[in-house]
Amino acid sequence: MNQTELNENPHQAVRHVQEEFWNALKNKDREAFEKILDIDFIARTPGQPNQGRAGFIQSLIGFPAQVHSIGSDNLEVHIWGDIAVTTGVQSAEIELPDGQTKTNTIAITNVFQRQKGQ
Repeated sequence: MNQTELNENPHQAVRHVQEEFWNALKNKDREAFEKILDIDFIARTPGQPNQGRAGFIQSLIGFPAQVHSIGSDNLEVHIWGDIAVTTGVQSAEIELPDGQTKTNTIAITNVFQRQKGQ
């Protein structure tokens, strides 16, 4: 899907960014995270202090496990003007440093904002 098609279909554009995030997670790609996450990004996790963009990216690329697959079969996209919210259950297959493979499942809510036409 090219940029014009993404601009014409905001639901697909948001799904595309979510997929880019998951690919960055699988590849532990700092540059991709920096492209996707706004400088004012805040991550909120129950029982943990809020994390800013730099700390969040460092925790993702420094995570000792390898993500083999990640996604959601029930991701919903809700759009209000320039704001979009995704909700769903994310499931990831990860390999721990000891070689053990586990499935991690979490509820996710992500907020997106269109800036400069993107």
